Amino acid sequence: MPASSSDLVLVTGASGFLGTGVTLAFLEQGYRVRGTVRSLEKGQAWEKKHSKFKGQIEWAVSSPSLISLVTAADCSFVRSCLIS
Repeated sequence: MPASSSDLVLVTGASGFLGTGVTLAFLEQGYRVRGTVRSLEKGQAWEKKHSKFKGQIEWAVSSPSLISLVTAADCSFVRSCLIS
């Protein structure tokens, strides 16, 4: 099902190998994407490599302390959404 222009997803590790695949899939489906990266330079390098989507991702620079806030309950919720 195509996404509406207001559907926003968050992809953690958006510039990594798996994150890139997930990010590209969401963008191609019409989702707005907010991606976490460890530095703004990584986000800029990603956009240079995937210039078709330049300016279509909101980058959020993350730190290891933020990642530790994700709980098992959060992961279960995401997993159930992906499966359904």
